[in-house]
Amino acid sequence: MAVENLITKYRLKKNKLKIYLEERFPGETIDIMASLTRRP
Repeated sequence: MAVENLITKYRLKKNKLKIYLEERFPGETIDIMASLTRRP
């Protein structure tokens, strides 16, 4: 249960970050998110 809560919190933070980036850098967000998630 605790693990699920952590995952949910992480997803919410990621969504907030995505929305923030979309407002700040429209059109570039997909590239930024891709580079963040592409880390090995």
